[in-house]
Amino acid sequence: MAIGDQQQYNRLAADAEAANAASALTSTLLLARDAKRQTADSNGTGSAPVNPSVKTLAQMIAGIRGALWGNVTGIALRTVKSFYADGTGGATHTKPAGSVFASNNIVAETGDVLSSAGAVESSVGPVRAGLPAAERAELRLPGLSFSGVSSGASGANPPKTEVIPNQYRALNSIKYWITFETDGAGAVTNLDASGGATLSIAAGKIIVTFPLPDFDNTSYGVFGNGGSAGVAAAFHADPADKLVGSCKFKLGSFDPAAVALYGQVMICGRQTT
Repeated sequence: MAIGDQQQYNRLAADAEAANAASALTSTLLLARDAKRQTADSNGTGSAPVNPSVKTLAQMIAGIRGALWGNVTGIALRTVKSFYADGTGGATHTKPAGSVFASNNIVAETGDVLSSAGAVESSVGPVRAGLPAAERAELRLPGLSFSGVSSGASGANPPKTEVIPNQYRALNSIKYWITFETDGAGAVTNLDASGGATLSIAAGKIIVTFPLPDFDNTSYGVFGNGGSAGVAAAFHADPADKLVGSCKFKLGSFDPAAVALYGQVMICGRQTT
């Protein structure tokens, strides 16, 4: 039989939609019987027409395509119970109903990844914000970090003229804070702290040594207060005592090596290395 001997069958959206609504296992699908005369559509006595079943299968295929692809007018979109993209395909899965899983990335090219009621979670990797690696913030298990240290307007360390209301970036974060006390005999104790900075005493001043990375410059801010035996002392950090890797400060005229002092110090600044 040549192609010219065959007939075209144009599916109707209504028929495809009806096929979607019918049972996938028990809806009508008639097959030929042995010892019967095979025909296309003729349904006379002793005949077994094959086209009705072929048309039914064609309607099912059109229905699935329209329901999932959404590019067939007149066929309603259909939901899926759960979805798992494993990068290979063909495997069975038991992912929970109403869930979407992927063995690799779930990417929203132009829109957002939203959660209207639940949480957006990552059990291993970070939740990232920002596509350029140099301007990226990552929410990891221990906290928020800035994997990029860009000094651009949209970066973690923007120019000092950049207005960033209600925004938390690396530049306006506290790099180090320390509470301390001295014993009046040359020792200083770090009571609690963040950032890993260490304390020492030399030449009548308390020295804060920063772990790497160093600050970009010596224009960082040093803030503190303290005193001795309930007497407050003025906190002073001389610009000449500020280095990129450490700074010195005094509490009034007290010598921290000879007087028992208490206090706290906080340091903020630009770190892009």
